[in-house]
Amino acid sequence: MNSKNIKDIILGLILAVSIPTFAQESTPTVRETQLWIEDILETYYYKESPLPVLIDIEYNNNGEMIITMKTQSSHPVLSSSQTFKIPIKTMKKVKYEYTNDYVVITLRSVSKEGKPLISSILSNRLSFLHYEQITLLMSKNFEKEDLPNRFTNAMNHLIELHGGEVVKDVF
Repeated sequence: MNSKNIKDIILGLILAVSIPTFAQESTPTVRETQLWIEDILETYYYKESPLPVLIDIEYNNNGEMIITMKTQSSHPVLSSSQTFKIPIKTMKKVKYEYTNDYVVITLRSVSKEGKPLISSILSNRLSFLHYEQITLLMSKNFEKEDLPNRFTNAMNHLIELHGGEVVKDVF
């Protein structure tokens, strides 16, 4: 064997070993995706309303995203909290509406039969309701750094990781 053949073999082996490494993209895990979504929602949630609303995001072992919104007031009657449980697998496309003051995110979850799957508990009334969708108000800063597209990608990834199907836009 001449030195050119040996060099070709060595180069071939190096490429054979390194190409799969370069070709493999590191996709975020379920937990990494959940933490990123949680951070974005809690950081950019609209806090400028007359009654400040705090938002808390959690996930349970049943594949649900749990969103708690707490309205704070010095008057106990005006203080309340509402908790939404959203089955991630059945979530549909994330929608946005842009206003002068904030960005509205709509999260929707319905069964194949069209039954609302988002459950809600109002703490001060102890009522249990079901919704097809919920809306979250985000600050205008949410529009920066391509966050609407990145948030949609993260939500779609989370839905797929939970075995759901993502409805993609044709156009």
